[in-house]
Parts: sequence; C-alpha cells; structure tokens
Amino acid sequence: MKKKLDITNRILVLLFFLFPFIPSFMVVDRMAVGYLYFSIVCVVIFISLVYQKLYLSLDFLKTRPLIILYFIFLIWQLLTLINAFNIIEGLIEFFQYLTIFISICFIALLAPKYNNISLFFIPIVVLGTIETVYSFSIFLENYSFENGIGRLRELQGFASNQLFNSYAILIKIPILFYLIFNQKNKYIRLLLWTLFSLMLFMLLVLASRSSIYCFGLLIVVLILILLFQNKVFDKKIISKKDFLTVILISVLTSGVQTYMYQNSDTFSVLNRATNLNDDSTSYRLDNYKEAIQGIIDYPLLGVGIGNWKILSLKYSSNRLKSYEVPKHTHNDFLQIGAETGILGLLIFISIFISIIICITKELKNRDDKLLPIILFLCLIVYLTDSFFNFPRIRPYSQMNFFVITFMYSWMISQTTKNK
Repeated sequence: MKKKLDITNRILVLLFFLFPFIPSFMVVDRMAVGYLYFSIVCVVIFISLVYQKLYLSLDFLKTRPLIILYFIFLIWQLLTLINAFNIIEGLIEFFQYLTIFISICFIALLAPKYNNISLFFIPIVVLGTIETVYSFSIFLENYSFENGIGRLRELQGFASNQLFNSYAILIKIPILFYLIFNQKNKYIRLLLWTLFSLMLFMLLVLASRSSIYCFGLLIVVLILILLFQNKVFDKKIISKKDFLTVILISVLTSGVQTYMYQNSDTFSVLNRATNLNDDSTSYRLDNYKEAIQGIIDYPLLGVGIGNWKILSLKYSSNRLKSYEVPKHTHNDFLQIGAETGILGLLIFISIFISIIICITKELKNRDDKLLPIILFLCLIVYLTDSFFNFPRIRPYSQMNFFVITFMYSWMISQTTKNK
C-alpha cells in the first residue's frame, strides 16, 4: 500500500510539469489557462493528501524557511493594497501568487516521496526533450541558408513567448549535467550529450540575449568548480573530461549556429551577445529607471501589488510613441520593489537567500556535492530570468521555480533523514 501511495505522490508532483501540453483553448496568452491548470492540480493533490492524512507540520516548515518567507511575502502583498489604485487588479495578482504558493507547498511536501532524485530528473529531461524537439522541428520547417530565420513566433514552442521557451530549455541543462556526470553507460552518455547539443542549439536559435549570457555564466561557475574543487571540497566533483566535453560541444554548437546564420547575422550568437545598442536594451533601461523612481516615490508600501501596470504610465507617458502599456519592468526585483515597497522587496529577496543558505549547508553536509551545485546553477538561471524578464507571475516560467523548490525540499529531507 505504501509503495502505491509513493508512486501516486510522485505522479502528482509531475502533473505540475505537464502544463506545456495542455490545450490553449484558443487563447493567445496561456497565463489564465496555466493558473486554472495549477489550481486543478492543487485540488487533486489536496484530496490525495487528506486521504493520506499528510499535512504540513511545524517541524517541516522550520526546516524549509522558503515556505515561511513566501507566506510572509503574501501577507505583505495584502498590506500593499492600501496604496493600490485598482484593488481588483491587486487581488487578481495576489491570487496568482497564492496559487504558486500552494503549489510549492505541495511540491515541497511530496518531494521526499522520491527516494532517488534521478526519478524526478529523468521525466523533467524527457519533457524538456519534447519541448526542444518540437521547437527544433519548427526551425527545420522555416530555416533557409539564404535568409536564416528570425524571431519567428512559432519558435515559442509550447510557451507563449520565446523568452519563456529559452529559459524553460536552459534550466534543463544543469539537470542534464547531473545525469551525464553520474552516468557510467557510454551509450546513455552519448545520448545525453547529443540532447545537450540540441538544447544548446535551440537556445542559440531562440536568440534571447540574457539566456545566452546566463549559459556563459554557468560555464564560468563550472570552470571555478573545476579549478577549486579539490581545495574547497577536498574531492573531485566534475571530471576534466566531462568539463572539456561541455566546452567542446558549446564551441562547436555556437560555430554551427553562426555558420548557419552568416547571411542573416542579426540573430547569430556572436552578434546577439555583443550588440547591446538596440531598442530592446533601451526599452529595458527606461523601464528600470522608472521602476527605481517608483520605489523612491513609494518606499513603504509601493504602488500596490499588481498596480505597476497602471501607475507606470505616470513615469513612461513622455516616451511612449503609440498605444502601449509597460505592464512589466523586465526585472522582477524592481517591479516587486515598485509594487510592494523596499520591505516587500527585501522579503522577496530573502526567499532566494534561504535557498542559497540551504545550498551552502548541503555542500558541507552531503557526500553528493554535485546536487547542491546543480541547484545553484538552476537558481542562477531563474535569477537571471528574473533580472531581465518577468517570470514571477508566468505559469510557464514558474515551473522553473517548481524545479528549484523540489530540489531544495528533497535535499533537506535527505539530510534530515540521515541525522
């Protein structure tokens, strides 16, 4: 009976990650569909947990400050409604955050039901493979050597935006590294290396500048680990052979993408990585300045959760040239600061600090040093996305945070169990 319940709980966790394959119901923006789907999954899990008499205990919460801090952030959001110009908009966004909060609570509670984290990683990589292959098939259908291929809308894949798709692929790469570095079978390793090549190629094709920078940052972290792993951890975590394979594939894949785009170099990886003088950069910088001014003007409670899309017009009206509303600052931290004030921003940042603290503890206590490093790499991906985009309320992007929450809770449960 217990074995059947454990299998059931593992399947329930994976339901959250099936959202990309849910029909769009003829809507352009799948955000509402995503929150509806997550809510349904939460109801199903709640019924299952009640049947199992499995609840969040005080001891469980004490070992997972991420959940406590997220709850405090929700309470603070309600307080910021005092300043809200449009309370309804504020409540709508609050309930979106609440849905995410309930989801991460259930994921954190069910993560320990996996006795091996690879049982979670493998389905995640399989789903990522489907996303990547689907996007690659669209690339093959539309690519021509003469013209290359621009930021074709269809390249968004199962997401509603190419940015979301690029980061959905990118966060699978550290997980893929974990499976590769721990795999002994040479044929399976070859398959996983091939998959890494395909994921990286599609990441470059999607031409999200920030995701390209982020991948470069992941490589820098791997270099530092390789150089200092024996001194800091007193053991080898990453082999030179695996690291050199990562570098070789990265260079070859970048070279192939650059060659294929030589007649349309606007979206070649080299041009995207080096050309910062474009409308996208200027637009983001203007948004950042306006959000900072919003924080200065409303330092205590902000403009109210969900209300930046309204109050931003106060700061951006002079530069808008057409009917346009800057709903997002393209930086979650600045937008959170503008909407919830400085204290709200600090609470939001503390959520990620709690994960970093967990990583440092796990690096000291675990024999498997690679897993907390992989969690750190995934956190870098999510934070980069948060710094340049707006994953905080996008269901597709929040699946990346679900992955981080799972790894966070699973590691804590294993460490607690072994004490």
